[in-house]
Amino acid sequence: MLSPIKIILIIPLLLLIVLFVLQLRNRTTYRFVLILIAMAGIVFVMYPDFTTTLAHKINVGRGTDLLFYICALAGFIAMIILYSKQRSIEQVQTRIIQNMAVDSARPPKQNL
Repeated sequence: MLSPIKIILIIPLLLLIVLFVLQLRNRTTYRFVLILIAMAGIVFVMYPDFTTTLAHKINVGRGTDLLFYICALAGFIAMIILYSKQRSIEQVQTRIIQNMAVDSARPPKQNL
C-alpha cells in the first residue's frame, strides 16, 4: 500500500527518470547511472526495511544513516566533478581570450 509520503517521494524520482531520458540523449552512461540511482531511490521508498537490512549487513546502525552517508559521499563526488569541469572551462576560456588578444594585436606605431 502506498502511503502519502511514499507517493510524495516517488513522484519526483519518476520525474527525474523522465528528465534524464529526455535531457541526456547522447550521454548513455550518465543516463544509465542516473536512472539506476533514481530507481534505487524508488526501491528504498517502497521497501524502507530493505535499507535497514542492508545497513546492518555493512555494520551501519540504521538505514537512514546509510542513506545519509551515501548522499554525503555522492555530494562530495559531485562537487569534485563540477569543480574539475569548471576548471576545464576556465582553461578553455583563457586560451580563447589569449588567442583573441594575439590575433587582434597591432604592431606599435613607429615614430621616425
